[in-house]
Amino acid sequence: MNLKEVWNKAESKAKEKIPQRVERRLKAILYDDIPTFMELPYARTKKDLTDADVAFLGIPWEGLKYQDPWTVLPETASPAPPNSVYYRTGADKSPDFIRKYSLFYSYNHGFGFFPELSREFIIFNHIKAVDYGNVNVTVKDPEISLKNSLKKVSDIYEAGAIPIVSGGDHAIPYPCVQALAKHTEGNIGIITFDSHFDLYFEPEFSAASQWGRLFDLLPQVNPENYCSIGIRGLRNQLQERYVADQLGVQYYTMADIETEGISSIIAKALEIAGKNTEALYVSLDIDVMDPAFCPAQKYPEPNGLTSREIISALRQIGQKKLINGFDICCLGPRYDTLTGISSQLCARLFMEVMATIAWQKKNSQSVH
Repeated sequence: MNLKEVWNKAESKAKEKIPQRVERRLKAILYDDIPTFMELPYARTKKDLTDADVAFLGIPWEGLKYQDPWTVLPETASPAPPNSVYYRTGADKSPDFIRKYSLFYSYNHGFGFFPELSREFIIFNHIKAVDYGNVNVTVKDPEISLKNSLKKVSDIYEAGAIPIVSGGDHAIPYPCVQALAKHTEGNIGIITFDSHFDLYFEPEFSAASQWGRLFDLLPQVNPENYCSIGIRGLRNQLQERYVADQLGVQYYTMADIETEGISSIIAKALEIAGKNTEALYVSLDIDVMDPAFCPAQKYPEPNGLTSREIISALRQIGQKKLINGFDICCLGPRYDTLTGISSQLCARLFMEVMATIAWQKKNSQSVH
């Protein structure tokens, strides 16, 4: 008789005699007081990704910093002072803050019961999800940091899972889409939500050059399958619009959304990103949101999307087509309210995408 059998018999006998205490459990934390995302199991190694369908990953990278409209600071520059208006920093802290506020969506509440998608829909009846921790970044070396990011995201794809990734700044789609391309034979469609075009080519590791670099680097990423939603404000430059026109990039401004409605715009975006493509990547720069709903922004601009609009948009995308990779970038937790509503919103959006992946899996299983 082995110890497990002995223990099971002892437990069964004890239950007949006395009320049972709630058994102790090891709290799911990464380090200090940082919980795993949604208190999901912690995948400490690549082996722990086995059988996972979704993996949350943090890339706490914040690259070049913009002190004013004329001055760019290096990655190693000091954080912005508390009173700074234009110069804002702190996106590297985003993954851990989002994890903390994801406790509102802990799978311990109801195993992912999510009646907004369907009255009996339970996320974790259909997928296994884990937290793969954070990428090791080296502030002085963006190339090494992004290579480390590529490796960690590739681990997730190699395990057969889908990465949902918290930046950091908006440079992180650069390694994430590269990893997807390594594991996709066909073309990749991209839908990005952003106030800005981000179509520069220099500097190389800038949060405004990721898309131009990917167009240049990957034959599988074509401008005609790329769509940007939410362009607004005066931080965009006319040259970027000319670049978009020459490349054939489709983009929609907030005025377009106000005129046509978010559902109509998303339908068009899905058509653009889905034409002769095999996979879909979705990227969300949090500055697309109206600061009234998400104040913790590095680059705030009034007249953005509402919480309801972005949730509706992600659901529409994810229910129509499987999202093969997703990121949220440029959250600045230090600029949040005391309630942490911006970090909670980001946690909710990650959960929404995870739910649509479960929805897709449920529907594919019912077909077979």
